[in-house]
Amino acid sequence: MINTYLEFLESMLGKGIVALPKVLFTKFRELNLTMDECFLLMELWYFKYGEDNESPAEDLLCKTMGIDEGQLFLLLSNVIQKGMVTHEENNGSISYSLTPLLEKLFELWSKEEKADKQHNIEEKKEVVADEAIISQGNMYQLFEGEFGRILSPIEIDNIQEWLHEKMYSESMIKEALTEAVLIGKLNFKYIDRILLDWEKKGVNSAYENEAVKKNKTEVKNKKTKKKSTNKSKYDDVYLN
Repeated sequence: MINTYLEFLESMLGKGIVALPKVLFTKFRELNLTMDECFLLMELWYFKYGEDNESPAEDLLCKTMGIDEGQLFLLLSNVIQKGMVTHEENNGSISYSLTPLLEKLFELWSKEEKADKQHNIEEKKEVVADEAIISQGNMYQLFEGEFGRILSPIEIDNIQEWLHEKMYSESMIKEALTEAVLIGKLNFKYIDRILLDWEKKGVNSAYENEAVKKNKTEVKNKKTKKKSTNKSKYDDVYLN
């Protein structure tokens, strides 16, 4: 049984496979096509791309589709009128071009891609908004934990202003809160002054603030060391 199945696959693949666009199957109704008209287009597609034949004989089309000449003529007239196919007669044979169909399929594909991208953008916006709400809620909890009470509406407005109007980073606000706690000046006005001072200094993150502090300490240490180094050898004499 397995050998027979493998022989079947080998025979089928050996005779070739024709790829049909998925969008034709899923969107043919949006092109105002009936199933029979879609089937005809698939047959023309097969002959063009599978057999390299743009001029399949009418009797051959009738045979493969299982319809008579009258039905075939009606279907061909419909797809031509709907702008899916163009035809040209040369030396008694009719050749069919599927370029109009490809152009319409491309339009459908582009429209679908654009809709998918817009949908993804909207989803990302929703995720960002949800994360912002969660993050904002966590910020309120952090302040309430340090203050030991529920925040007032004005204090909540202050935090929202820092986040959404002044665009201070969460890390900076947390750092300012920590500094206020350590200094023992736990009030919103003092925290706001800290943030404003950092903004003037061009500090945009807690990491940058630490770098500024470190730089100040290094400068101070260098000045102290320089004073000690420049001490005159006669200082002790005069001091004594």
